[in-house]
Amino acid sequence: MNRLFLTILFLFTVSCQSMGDAKKVLTNQKIKTADEFLVKKKEPLELPPEYNKIPEPGSIEVKEDKKLSENEKIKKILKAPATEDINNKNASSTEKAILNKIRK
Repeated sequence: MNRLFLTILFLFTVSCQSMGDAKKVLTNQKIKTADEFLVKKKEPLELPPEYNKIPEPGSIEVKEDKKLSENEKIKKILKAPATEDINNKNASSTEKAILNKIRK
């Protein structure tokens, strides 16, 4: 029994490569490493003109659509041309059928 225990203890200490590593493992000590999420912020090479100037309220015109009801907005979105090709070779026939039904 003692011989088995000593053999296991010996193999454990050899696998830890040193007694210092064995102590860290046995005492459940945290190993300090560099923080991989710490990123040093760099300034851009050239700042845009008037970077620090805050725009005044109302100085930027916002383009507004004509006052449309919710239903009209939805119809407008559905009738808009698709940005992706419906006849994509990678798309399945089910996807094509669903997209065609939505467009109608």
